[in-house]
Amino acid sequence: MKILLIVSCFKNYNSGKGGHYYSLRTTFEELKRNGKFVSIVNVGNKNISVLEGIDNYFFFGGNILKLFRFFFYRLDFDYIHFFDKPSAFWGFLVSLYFKKPIIGTKCGGAPVKKWYPFVGSLVLYTKEDMNYFESKSKFNRTNKFFIPNRVSVIHNDFDRLNALKEKISWSEDYKYFLRIARISLMNSHSIISTIELVKKLREENYPVKFIIIGVIEDVNLFNTLLNEYSSKELGDFVTNTEFVHNSNELIEIADFVIGSGRSLMEAAFFKKPIYYPSLESNFPNLLLESNFDSAFSKNFSVRSPRTQNESKVLYLTKKMLEDNLFYLKVSNFSSFVFEKYFDIRKINLRLMEVYRLSSPYSLNLDFVIGLFVYIYYLIKYNED
Repeated sequence: MKILLIVSCFKNYNSGKGGHYYSLRTTFEELKRNGKFVSIVNVGNKNISVLEGIDNYFFFGGNILKLFRFFFYRLDFDYIHFFDKPSAFWGFLVSLYFKKPIIGTKCGGAPVKKWYPFVGSLVLYTKEDMNYFESKSKFNRTNKFFIPNRVSVIHNDFDRLNALKEKISWSEDYKYFLRIARISLMNSHSIISTIELVKKLREENYPVKFIIIGVIEDVNLFNTLLNEYSSKELGDFVTNTEFVHNSNELIEIADFVIGSGRSLMEAAFFKKPIYYPSLESNFPNLLLESNFDSAFSKNFSVRSPRTQNESKVLYLTKKMLEDNLFYLKVSNFSSFVFEKYFDIRKINLRLMEVYRLSSPYSLNLDFVIGLFVYIYYLIKYNED
């Protein structure tokens, strides 16, 4: 079985380091692990650093002629699988011309606001998206697959872990709260709520610190965070490329992890107590069996409802700091949900069902809309 995965990345729009690129990579690796011949082509104008160095990754800088040459002269695949809206057009074009089955994946993130291309088989990572597509008559004929599993084995990078410990003057006298996120307005609430939880615990004389690891996308926000918190010696902001790249390999440094979407799932792999952000709360909420379903339905994003008030979060956190058995109980729950819901190694048969039930693209209006969407991104986001 030969499978082509199509994705896009654009200058001044995508960082090339977002969670859906990691999900694409783990899908690639899982298919390859199960004996499939898999390639990835990036149809955007910006390289994807997450995919660099893997076999059969193709990037042509948004050069249309080179893309046409690749798709129509080098293509030899049984299935076409696109991973975002701007790449859908190329999937449609190739599927239509070669009569190859096509699959789409909606990779979490914000709910669909306007247009999403029709496709016969669609993989969805979140219950929120599943509910949306099931409610739209446009997708009545779509085979919809809810497959949240998108995290594989993550290996500790002990050299970088030791370097990070040296950088932040790590001490076994402290417990560390980790948030890995791009420093941007989109992530500002989760970052600030993490720091505020640490700040409150320190005011009550608990030896805790925060670690924020992420690339700086909003300089003004970063400066505001530094001015507000750096003088209080509550923790560290780590923005060096050395640590930002593949930062999931550094999760082991933390005792507690605050995550959303994929980053929460990665923390669960490491059997850590995990929190998710909520715009309704000044503190992140601790993930427990009692609130798992409500948070899972929103992909553990800031759209998740508050299920614990600030006092409850403090109570649960202090109990983990004081009671090792309770800490282990919460950690074991993280491990349980990883194995049941997040581990991509458990779903090979499910993935094969997706491809088995797929069909070639049938021409419709979304082909034209998809073309305009791709051209729009290519023109609008074309400056370094």
